[in-house]
Amino acid sequence: MATVLPEEMHQEARPPVATHVAPPSGRVGRPSMFVRPLITPVALTRAAPFGAPGNGRHFDVRHLYVRRFWTALLGPAAITDLLRLAQAAKEGKRLRLPHTMAILLTEGLAARLTETRFGVASSVKELHPRQLERLPPELRHEAAGYSS
Repeated sequence: MATVLPEEMHQEARPPVATHVAPPSGRVGRPSMFVRPLITPVALTRAAPFGAPGNGRHFDVRHLYVRRFWTALLGPAAITDLLRLAQAAKEGKRLRLPHTMAILLTEGLAARLTETRFGVASSVKELHPRQLERLPPELRHEAAGYSS
């Protein structure tokens, strides 16, 4: 059985689509396109500038604790960017400003030193009670009883 479409649904009834539109003169690419600047990450000790040296343990950014609990808190993209920044700081390499830098700055895992230099945590504190409350109950219980 053949389906009959109304006349306005036929391919010929649609408006033509331009296959190539040149950008306005003097402009390259989409107007919404933003090129992320190159930054220089610098490894920082756990005490500065991320607040007063705290109670509790600290874990290397590559530690399973960070991958398990901080990832659940901030998301995999933020932790991946943290690991990339820490590695670039260790190797003295520059890289593009991560999309998740605002999250890392808010959580105290990175700090802006200059326009293009950012401090990156080389170790991360264990989650404090306010952060633990944001985890699912199973992970909250597991993090509270975590032993390195």
